Amino acid sequence: MPPSASIPLALLFFFLFKAILPMNTNFAFFLGFITGYLIYDMAHYALHHANFKSPFLKRLKQHHMLHHYSDSTKGYGVSSDFWDKIFGSRILKK
Repeated sequence: MPPSASIPLALLFFFLFKAILPMNTNFAFFLGFITGYLIYDMAHYALHHANFKSPFLKRLKQHHMLHHYSDSTKGYGVSSDFWDKIFGSRILKK
């Protein structure tokens, strides 16, 4: 996400967490939130742009590309299709 969108959103979340979390937990929670988002965003970027050799990562990239280019209402798993199996949002390959 470009900084022009991510910085205002990060500030919004920071002040939201500050308003609803107990005092002295805001910074730790926000740090965990931002770290988790960055890991997700880097994994998402890699799935679009990297050429993987691992069979697992190749399957994951194929799953993710089907989400974007076959049926955007299914296949939400970025790191696996585990939850797609549980919630019935798997993309069935033709």
